[in-house]
Amino acid sequence: MKNRQAGQALILVLILLAIGATMVIPMLQFAFTTSRTSQIATENLKNLYAAEGGQNYVVWRLLKTDYIRTFTFDGQRDDFQVDVCGTPVTCTVIMRAVPGWRGVTLATDDIIKPTKIVSPTTNDGTTQTYTYTITLEQISDITSQGLDAVYDILPDAFNKTWQYVTDSSTLSVDGGTPQHIDDPLREVDGGQLRLRWPASGNFASPVRDFYPGQIKQISFRVTGAMGPNTKNYNWVVLKPWNTLSGAQAPITRGLGTTPNNGMLSAYKMADRPFVLPGTPTPVRYTVVIQNQGKLDKISQIHDYLPSGFSYSMGSTTGITTQNPQYREYELINTVNRQHLIWTFLPTITIDKGQTLYLNFTAIANQPSTGNYYNEMTIIPENPIPSVFANIGVTRQDFNTSYTWNSSPVLVPAYDSETEAGGTTIDARLGVEFGVGAWVSSWQVR
Repeated sequence: MKNRQAGQALILVLILLAIGATMVIPMLQFAFTTSRTSQIATENLKNLYAAEGGQNYVVWRLLKTDYIRTFTFDGQRDDFQVDVCGTPVTCTVIMRAVPGWRGVTLATDDIIKPTKIVSPTTNDGTTQTYTYTITLEQISDITSQGLDAVYDILPDAFNKTWQYVTDSSTLSVDGGTPQHIDDPLREVDGGQLRLRWPASGNFASPVRDFYPGQIKQISFRVTGAMGPNTKNYNWVVLKPWNTLSGAQAPITRGLGTTPNNGMLSAYKMADRPFVLPGTPTPVRYTVVIQNQGKLDKISQIHDYLPSGFSYSMGSTTGITTQNPQYREYELINTVNRQHLIWTFLPTITIDKGQTLYLNFTAIANQPSTGNYYNEMTIIPENPIPSVFANIGVTRQDFNTSYTWNSSPVLVPAYDSETEAGGTTIDARLGVEFGVGAWVSSWQVR
């Protein structure tokens, strides 16, 4: 009995030895692979740690040294290497100073910016067909109030020969294929043709709704002729805000020496595209005022400086050398900005075709990366035509030439790339002087 049990045990031992022999090599291979994988994982973690350390070093250099002052133009690049716990890290830093025009907080209640173009832009005295395109761009980051209606005020040169081309209206969204929309309401008021989309009521979703930066375009055609040597402007009015485009999309016949339906236009320029964070820097602004209509007068100029900017006393030149009479900080749409007002007594006369200039300096001391815009309104003295008054546009609405968010001055952002042993981190860094840095994007590859 014992011999039989011993024999059975021997058989089991031999079977286990046979199985074990077949498993030794795979087990050794598994142990080697596990060890190697662990080494690779450890190496990857080490490289990732080093690349992250390189990013921290870039932030430190931007905030705590004079390194940030070595950047002087958009797209400037700097390459260097740093050692992080024995691992070499290659670093690349690129300054970005490109303005972004959308999703900003404006000084006025305007939200959607209307602009207008026409093709062709000339008239030979005969009846021609014109294609007008209205561009609607959501500039503000306020999206709670949608677009109710769009009015188009055609030149009074069309008062006898005008004709809207039936079924010519289209709508496109963000550059997409234009889609046919219903014809507008057509009314003649004070000798001018006024169009309204929609023809009745208000826009419904999705036409009424915009997100920040969205662009919609309405195109349509009209036919008409114009008098000799005239320049004939078009206007757009947006409801519910009574936002006016100003006189745009001129059609010229001959020399265009007689402007019709124009008014004052204004734009603004800054003498430097960017300033460094937390560094008081003078910025020279130039305001250009052009008369696109008949003889006019300027009673006031309002300027809304960007946050962190302040007027420099005694810096005004051009149409006046007086400091603005009003220089107060106001909380404007949740942003603290200095509001400047120049009041002219007597009013300043500006003849048709004339251009006037106002120059002044502001000191920029903005600690945070971002786009900082200036806005200005020019207040002339014009009677309001009935074609505007009869749709609820007030005299104050009509007599305001608004520059929108213009003359950008940037506190730059920085693209930072760090690489260690094949592991790369790409980051977009913003800085806030005296506080720290923030990361708008972070990618590991």
